[in-house]
Amino acid sequence: MHDLMQQIVYWHVPVWQLLLAAIAIAIGGGWLLYSHFRDPPSSPFPIDIWDTQPMFFYEAANGISGLNAAAQHMLLSGKDEHELAVLVDLMAEALAEERVLIQHDWPQSGTALLIFPAVGKTGNSTGALGMITANTIHSIAATTGIDINLIQETETDAPVWQSLTLHLQHHTTGARVRVKRQSRWEENELSYAEQQLLQFLINHAGKVQTAETLFAIVWQENPTDHGLQPIYRDRLRRLVYQLRRNIEPIPHNPTHLITVHGVGYIFHTQQPT
Repeated sequence: MHDLMQQIVYWHVPVWQLLLAAIAIAIGGGWLLYSHFRDPPSSPFPIDIWDTQPMFFYEAANGISGLNAAAQHMLLSGKDEHELAVLVDLMAEALAEERVLIQHDWPQSGTALLIFPAVGKTGNSTGALGMITANTIHSIAATTGIDINLIQETETDAPVWQSLTLHLQHHTTGARVRVKRQSRWEENELSYAEQQLLQFLINHAGKVQTAETLFAIVWQENPTDHGLQPIYRDRLRRLVYQLRRNIEPIPHNPTHLITVHGVGYIFHTQQPT
């Protein structure tokens, strides 16, 4: 068998051909390596984008961090505290509600902050990624024509409903709402905390309410004299998320309960005439 294998190698692949092929491969490989390091292939993206385009990452446990030099410089340069609070608030909301957010003209006119949740291997959101881009992104809300004209209740035997907008009604005595989605009305039950928050917002519609004020309305046993601690702010954020799922025609694109980043929330409604 050994002699047969030697014959096959000898007759079908002579030794001189093997040596010639090895030399050719060595010369060709050396030339490719030389060409690569002498003229490295151009990248489809500008090389300096990773240094000049601020990119951030947010985790509920560890807070916000800069992913590149530009972002780290913004976080460490003593920038306006309100703007940094807006940044943290936006990224925390994108993570909590698992939706894409766009803040136009942040941190300055002509730029926009784009944030989207980062999904792990399990399919759950593990954090939020944010980057500052040119302000050329159009908000979904700006292109969604939601008519806010009012309607009158047509059912003669229906309970008493308060018409807030064309797409939202609130029961005047019970913890219930009706929301119109895709031309169909859905009736949703509200939890005690959701009802407390919504009723306060309805009573103060059109006025910005601080996060501290809203938290104290729902959880009066927790003091907020020195501002909301992160754990309390996250609790309020989760409550707002749940309420939006019940009252918004498109929960991931809210039109009634709007976040005023760095401050709190505002509830938009129009009373029937």
